[in-house]
Amino acid sequence: MTIQSRPLIYFIDPITENNQFLDFVEPNISGDTLTATIPVGSRSITELANAIASAMNDSGSETYTVTFDRITRLFTITGTDTFELKVSSGNASSPFALIGFTGADRVGASTYIGDSVAGKSYT
Repeated sequence: MTIQSRPLIYFIDPITENNQFLDFVEPNISGDTLTATIPVGSRSITELANAIASAMNDSGSETYTVTFDRITRLFTITGTDTFELKVSSGNASSPFALIGFTGADRVGASTYIGDSVAGKSYT
């Protein structure tokens, strides 16, 4: 019997001191900029999604989930209410580029999907 398929592994660069601060706003609660601090370290893409959600949940009042779609390679951040992601105006040491969020701040929604692929793949 021979194996007919090749494994596909996704990986992502680590969180460092240079990309660990994710700024966001909960406009219906306080309107203040909140900073989710993601612990430094290497993780799988799924572990990174969970770490981001945990850091946002620890910093904010809403409940956040972060997922990674293995087909599109895009991260999605969802909150229980409208929130804003400070992609361009937030902390310069953010993970936004790492997780595929580039360009302008995201405002007015409760779900945001990254606009560029995240991570790398190995077959």
